Amino acid sequence: MSIGSLSPSAGRNCIRNITARNWRMIRPLKSIYVKSNPGHEGTGIIENLHFQNFTMDRPVWWCIYIGPQQMKEPDGDGPGCMYYPFGKGVCETEPRVTMRNITLEDIQIHNSLFYPYTIRCNATNPCKDINFYNVRTDKWRVGQKQNGYVCEYAMGKGRNNLPPIHCLEEQPAKQSKEQ
Repeated sequence: MSIGSLSPSAGRNCIRNITARNWRMIRPLKSIYVKSNPGHEGTGIIENLHFQNFTMDRPVWWCIYIGPQQMKEPDGDGPGCMYYPFGKGVCETEPRVTMRNITLEDIQIHNSLFYPYTIRCNATNPCKDINFYNVRTDKWRVGQKQNGYVCEYAMGKGRNNLPPIHCLEEQPAKQSKEQ
């Protein structure tokens, strides 16, 4: 479920208002993949994305990745960070592409090869309103970071995530109407 390789442009490229629901992925290479692409002028925006009710069984690479395009695309000039954070070199984020209001809700990840979350935003243009609610994984085998994820320059909210995403402000559990 890839959205992007959005480059900044003088006309302000955009990806907006996308909802994806009820997906089951078996051995996907990448599962939810939201990506910017480098550029030299103008701006771009990726906003108002909602991913709900996904199940990922045995993902091969990244389960959830929000950040710069990983390949050297489209003209061989991209960041080329396919092996981030395991490879050497710089994996630059794109400050001209704003990413905001991206929500993942009720996402189940089973038997992942790598840790479940990678969120890489830009220091001068951080991602805002990145929200993870009930995003859970049972285990992962390789690249276990201290917290089980990478999260750089992202702000938002989280609730009932496993592993917990400490870069997102934890919200209290929803109260049932009977309480």
